[in-house]
Amino acid sequence: MAAMNMNQEQFKQLIREEKPVLVDFWAPWCSYCRRIGPAYEKIGEEYADSLAVGKINIDEEPQLAGAEGIKVIPTLVLYRNGYSWLRMNKNGWNKIGWKKTTNNFRNCR
Repeated sequence: MAAMNMNQEQFKQLIREEKPVLVDFWAPWCSYCRRIGPAYEKIGEEYADSLAVGKINIDEEPQLAGAEGIKVIPTLVLYRNGYSWLRMNKNGWNKIGWKKTTNNFRNCR
């Protein structure tokens, strides 16, 4: 399954599910976003059984991007059980929400 374009309601529903969700925060005017697009779509196809893959256009959902602390695009964020676990952008991977969710880690497997 290819990456699905999500709005705020779809995003909130999808990240609460048990299946991990990888979200690409992007914009059509961003050349780097367009560059990683084909590889990101391939991830969605190859890992469809174990990973949901979505895209959020920050121009269409600016409030959501702001609420998620997106300051640089493209930014990829991995969510599971309603929590953001990892974030990747031009600065590399950052563990986010890790301390907040470490005690619940066993429940997220």
